[in-house]
Amino acid sequence: MVQLAQLLSLAVLGATSVMAGPNRAFIYSDTNFRGAYAEVPTTNVCHNVRDLKAWKDLTGRVESAALTPGIVCSFYSDKDCFGRVYTTEESAADLADEAYGVGEAVVSVSCAIAKQAEQVQEDAEDDGIWFNK
Repeated sequence: MVQLAQLLSLAVLGATSVMAGPNRAFIYSDTNFRGAYAEVPTTNVCHNVRDLKAWKDLTGRVESAALTPGIVCSFYSDKDCFGRVYTTEESAADLADEAYGVGEAVVSVSCAIAKQAEQVQEDAEDDGIWFNK
């Protein structure tokens, strides 16, 4: 009986927590972190949504994003991280409401550990490249 209870608690934990572990970011096809999902590497590299591993193409269908603390993600309306951009360091249960027009039109994304992203931006500004803030 104890083993059954332990197995059930592990199954419930696994079903409710895709976010186990630090420095992770996920995008979802539905609001409130539901539906098809894909993990976004937190390597400060641009990824076109269609290239992320998910059981269906999430291009133009990203409706929510879950980020562990210390991660920053930028969501773009065009491929190769161009176009309108929405940047956040917090999970977003409904990107359409929070992303000022990027929301469901997300085509590419870049995520990083926040301190690494800040350093990249500072280095770029030192080189004369400016970002929208």
